[in-house]
Amino acid sequence: MRVLIVEDDLQIAKLLKRYLESHNFVVDHQETVGRGLQAVLDAKYSAVIIDRMLPDGDGIELIDKLKERRLEKDLPPFLVLSALGDVEERVASLNLGAVDYVVKPYEPEELLARLKVCIKHKTTGVDQTIALGNIVYDIQDQHIEIDGKALNLRRRELLIFDTLVRHQGRVTSYRALEEAVYSYDDDICSNTLASQVSRLRKALRDANSGVHIKVLRNIGYLLELES
Repeated sequence: MRVLIVEDDLQIAKLLKRYLESHNFVVDHQETVGRGLQAVLDAKYSAVIIDRMLPDGDGIELIDKLKERRLEKDLPPFLVLSALGDVEERVASLNLGAVDYVVKPYEPEELLARLKVCIKHKTTGVDQTIALGNIVYDIQDQHIEIDGKALNLRRRELLIFDTLVRHQGRVTSYRALEEAVYSYDDDICSNTLASQVSRLRKALRDANSGVHIKVLRNIGYLLELES
């Protein structure tokens, strides 16, 4: 899952980015409303964490700017993270479209839990469990079981699996997979993605998962049942 942080305090942003990445999120960071707006227009996010007091305005304005472009239906959920803790500020933000509001200073564990609730709020009505071959995958917890046994993957491999299994039966392009697995700040070598896909293929094969990853040269990848 890919998350955008819009925060001008670089230390807070750095610590939060590192914490979320340790919980298998792909995290991008921008410092202003304007750059946050462009990021949401350019990429698909599972959620956006926004500060209120930004150099070019109130972070909550980002929601209005996106609605002005008639994108309300496709908006990711917004979680406000702000030092403005008055009830009036929180209520105003929620009325403007934020799903949740966390006051600084905050506990990372609480923020993570609230972020997951925000994402789940957006996907209400969508099946949160995917079964394919011998695999049962819990989307919310990113937990993989094969024949009842947990399959533990490295972070990148898990993100690749998450993306491919959500698009099972459909081709995922190289670019779409890179966008789901790497943030803007990641240094991606030409063979990095291929190597990580190869390790995932081996892990699925060794676990007798009943599925395999098909490589479509110059096109992308396809997760499908073994024939």
